[in-house]
Amino acid sequence: MINKKRTKVMAMVLTAAMVLTLAVFTSGATYNVQAVYGLQGYVELTGGLQFGATTVSGSQGRTTVNNHEYAAAVFGTGGWSSNGSYTFNNVDYRAAFDSAVGDGQTGASYFDGAKLGYAGIEFKTAQKVTQIALMPRQGYSTNRLVGAQFQGSDNGVNYTTLYTVSRVNTSGATNVSTADGLDASKAYKYYRLIGTSGMPDVFNIAEIKVYADANTGTGVGTGTGILAMPGYTELTGGLSFGGTTVSGSQGRTIVNNHPYVAAVFGTGGWSSSGYTFNNVDYRAAFDSKVGIWLP
Repeated sequence: MINKKRTKVMAMVLTAAMVLTLAVFTSGATYNVQAVYGLQGYVELTGGLQFGATTVSGSQGRTTVNNHEYAAAVFGTGGWSSNGSYTFNNVDYRAAFDSAVGDGQTGASYFDGAKLGYAGIEFKTAQKVTQIALMPRQGYSTNRLVGAQFQGSDNGVNYTTLYTVSRVNTSGATNVSTADGLDASKAYKYYRLIGTSGMPDVFNIAEIKVYADANTGTGVGTGTGILAMPGYTELTGGLSFGGTTVSGSQGRTIVNNHPYVAAVFGTGGWSSSGYTFNNVDYRAAFDSKVGIWLP
């Protein structure tokens, strides 16, 4: 039997958490080291994309991006359809860049590509990518992503492989940096993640995030936030929690080494014995975790 009262309360808690996560942005700040999954020290280059018109040439589609600081367009191949063909639909290359990350089965988007399918980003100017985050499709993290290649190109025709996916987290985003073997020695205008013939199955990816180093990368600008609102800097991203103190019904948790935030505070989260300070208390509203895919 479903406890409707508890379900309603939890829905309200989740809604409040999402609103808090989305709301704290400013156009006047100059801090450029925010990223979609709390990657302090990096600027996200691919967040908050607003898609424009799509054109198709042969097996590749290209969709313009409206009013973005870095991105000019996304491009790639079609997604699987029920008749077994790959067409331009709601699971094509665009799904890899739409910031929609969830369970991959109940409405959240993912790119359902062929074995040699690909999803890419075209920047306005060449960018030196120093970190990527890969969110797999639920249930297909290994057999449909391991073996894919992240590539860069000057002209969108001839590509250089910069990293081959060798590991994937099954319960969250896989962050890949130069320490993992990502080649960031050169800035490219075009980047793509492409399936390979050596993969055991077809190529699926729920989301691709691309970052530049805030200090040495070429992408430093106004910065982006958790849902990457171009022209705004997120003030609450990448929080690292310290000690927590409780006074009455309010808890307060200090934030370590952040340029803006001193602490987060709030009330307890639901438990079977009432509202207590636990893993669903106020801190969950500021931990940069949305849905089930984020680490």
